[in-house]
Amino acid sequence: SHNCVTFIFSSLRKKNKYMEEAKELKQRLENTSDTEEVLEILAALSKLEISTEILKATGIGILINKKTKNSDPSVSALAKDLLNTWKNLAKQNLSNSTSSLSSSSSSVSTSDSASSSSSPPSSSTTTTETDKSTTNNNNNNNNNNSNGKKSE
Repeated sequence: SHNCVTFIFSSLRKKNKYMEEAKELKQRLENTSDTEEVLEILAALSKLEISTEILKATGIGILINKKTKNSDPSVSALAKDLLNTWKNLAKQNLSNSTSSLSSSSSSVSTSDSASSSSSPPSSSTTTTETDKSTTNNNNNNNNNNSNGKKSE
């Protein structure tokens, strides 16, 4: 039990460390146009344990995407490699979390309306804005049906 707590705190410290490093590297990248420094920053980013959470929180992927259009072929190639690595990471994380998304998608889509108990769980593994809209529309149809039966 103690080892589990220690592991969790250690993991959180690492995650925060990587987040701070990513933010610092992003800031350095935004403030330089020196090719050698840009290459150094891209190399540092490629060695950093980046998670999809860090990518979303920092927005660093957007900045790296701009570097793919850099006039220096070394910069653009390294930026493209980095983006491809991160895209593969995102795909891998998405496929690994499909089962947890499936269970959370049902609770998310049904908790958006007051009549969640009358709506069936979503069979899709991901919840999109369209899914939420459809679920809400179905729930509204169910609520507006005077005989209490679900409309199709």
